[in-house]
Formats: sequence, structure tokens, C-alpha cells
Amino acid sequence: MVKSMGSTSSEAIPIISAVISAVIGLKDEIKRYLAKKKVKDQVISAVGDEARAFIKIFEQLSGLGQEKILPLIQSVKVMPTSQQMNKFMYVASEVPLLYTQLLHAFIKLTKACNEVSKNKGFMESLNDSSRILFDFVSRMADVYVSGDKVEINGSYYRFIKTYQDEIFRFKNNEMRNAIEEVSDSIKKVKQWVDRAPRIRKKVCKRYIRNLKKLTNLSANVTIRDSNIINLRDYIPSKMLPLIILLEEIS
Repeated sequence: MVKSMGSTSSEAIPIISAVISAVIGLKDEIKRYLAKKKVKDQVISAVGDEARAFIKIFEQLSGLGQEKILPLIQSVKVMPTSQQMNKFMYVASEVPLLYTQLLHAFIKLTKACNEVSKNKGFMESLNDSSRILFDFVSRMADVYVSGDKVEINGSYYRFIKTYQDEIFRFKNNEMRNAIEEVSDSIKKVKQWVDRAPRIRKKVCKRYIRNLKKLTNLSANVTIRDSNIINLRDYIPSKMLPLIILLEEIS
């Protein structure tokens, strides 16, 4: 199965899911490794800056979902007013923009890993210090193609599947319940978006403009063999509102 990203906005969702899964699953391991005194300076000069940039944007996205998007959805029990819908769509327009920044950070991280992986001494030291991070850097290096393009393939998904018990700490049934709860709420909002007569043009244009940025950057990504795993099983629950929001109103 081969999918080229960028033909529609909804096709950006698989790459966002893939990008989040492996890197954020290893967030704690990355932070622990960067804190080690003997290797801290070496790693910072190698891939530390790119890893921190990615994690920072992810945390901004998580905060947006938990602190703004979900409370707005849950606060509306009946058909919202025009003011409420405009507020919701304005906040929602931040989602594709932050996803674009996250994808850009992911591409930079894969490029850094690709360049670093050519240094055998560093890779041997990394392998001795952290087997998981050694395999992670190797897989990320393979993902980067050239010209700021990436190809997420079977070996990337196999990495996630191989280390799932070590880097993912949530249960599938809990994830499915969370997906259903969030999805039901956002589908309700989508019906209101479709029926709302007075969403300001400025707000709509802002959302569409940010969504186009995400679609354009997604064209630099190719996904292969994505049927190896169900990516939703590996997405942190606090990111679900944003993933499902993009699916439902794009």
C-alpha cells in the first residue's frame, strides 16, 4: 500500500499520526538521555535541538486540545450561537498551523538523524547508552530521503511495534473508549458548523489558509505499508481531540 500525501487535506492525518507516535512515545527516554552529563553536550550538538523543537510543538498542540478545544466542545449543549461558533472555528484554525510546524520539525529531525547516523563512533556510543534511541535514530535516518522529503515505510512501523511495550503505556481498550467519546462530541460540533449561517469570512479564510499550509507540506511525505499497525493505538489520548477534529471538519 503506497499513499502520496497532499491531494486532499484529510490525507495529512496518517502522516500526523505516524509523526506523533514514535517520537512522542520516546519523549521521556530522549529527555533522560539528554540529561546524562557525559553525553549531554555531544547530543545537543547532534540531534538534541531538533528533538526539543519537536517536543515543544507537540506540547503546544496538547495544550491547545486539552485547554481550549475540548472545553469549548463540552461547554456547548445545544445549537451554539454565532459568537460561540466563530470562537470555536477561530481556535480550531490553530490546529492545522501547529500540525504544519510539527511536520516541519519532524522533517528537520529526520534529516539531523540521517546526518548523525553517518558518524560511526557516535552511533556506537549511543548503542551502548540506549538501545532504543540507537534504533530510533537509525529508523529516522532511513525515513529521510533528500531535499527535505521523507518516506515513512515498514521499518518505521516495525520499530513502533517492536518497542510498543517499552515506550507506550496506555491500553487499547482505554484508547478506543477515548476515541469514541471525543469523536461523538466533535461530530456534534461538525453538524453545527455545517448549519451555522454566520461564521465570519475572516475566520473561515484563516482556517482554510492554515489547512492549505499543512496540505502543501504533506506533499513532501510518502507513506508505505501503513497497514502494519493501527496508528491510533499509539497516539497519546490528549492528542485525540486534535486528530479527530482535523478528520471531521477538513
